[in-house]
Amino acid sequence: MTRFLTAGALCLALAAPAWAQDDTRALAEEYVALPGVQVVMDEMFAPEALVAQFMSQIPPTVEVSEAKQARIGALMSEALGSLRPELEAAMIESSAATFTAPELEALIAFYETEEGASVMTKMQPMMADFLARMGPRLTEMQQGIVPEVIAILQAEE
Repeated sequence: MTRFLTAGALCLALAAPAWAQDDTRALAEEYVALPGVQVVMDEMFAPEALVAQFMSQIPPTVEVSEAKQARIGALMSEALGSLRPELEAAMIESSAATFTAPELEALIAFYETEEGASVMTKMQPMMADFLARMGPRLTEMQQGIVPEVIAILQAEE
């Protein structure tokens, strides 16, 4: 009888991580499906957001007309829109791999509140504002170190 109890306990112990993984995956799916997360993705794929991000990454001396910006934004939005199912699947996998079930439960609980939903909808505009403020400076810094990076890559080890 003790053998059966020991074997049963071992089976339960081995199965527990699988149950936990299933639970974490289900919670990750619930998190990604939250209306606030979906709104953020909608906004992230919006032509205006994409072109703002694009413009933050090019030197400020490069002039791009509003008409060209609109065309670039539409092109980027269409291209990224086709990746949305893949992006959501990757977000689920990353969330399940990164967060524990209690952490996902806490995220879901927070983002289901009025404040959490508000924070979620403000996150993308805040990041766009941040990139608009810092994008040119980051580009300048990156361009400044390119010769050193090239030297490192070309150096013998």
